Amino acid sequence: MSKNRLFNLAFLVCVLAFFAGCNNDEAPSGIDISGNWQSQVAVQNCSPTDLCRSLGLLPGANATAIMILTQSGMHVEGTYTYSGAGVSADISGQIAGNQVVLDGAATQPLGRITVHLTGTAENNQIAATVSHDVSLIDGRSGSISGEGTFTH
Repeated sequence: MSKNRLFNLAFLVCVLAFFAGCNNDEAPSGIDISGNWQSQVAVQNCSPTDLCRSLGLLPGANATAIMILTQSGMHVEGTYTYSGAGVSADISGQIAGNQVVLDGAATQPLGRITVHLTGTAENNQIAATVSHDVSLIDGRSGSISGEGTFTH
């Protein structure tokens, strides 16, 4: 076999071996965050004040957040809601190692709210930062952020 053919064959084997190890469907950490999660999210920032007051989410308040998640490999999807709010947002994202990132939105007759969650999953908990952008049909809009630890 010529040096050129041998080099090409070796190169092809290396490329195939590289791509065989690139299966993004498996969670390398082995962490499964499927299931029901709940947290008392502490509202840190909410503006403007009139919008926050009407939603009952002033800074310093706690809101019970609930996530119902399914996981396939690194892909995560589910719902995010606040207890008693009557609004449930579809969320999706990924878990890489123990880092979770989820995004979603809900549109209701009174307006639209987004969800952005980043967190660290370990020991059946997800320590998370959550932020929302809110737009109501009456023209008011604002943002809300908070932190909480979700338990399984």
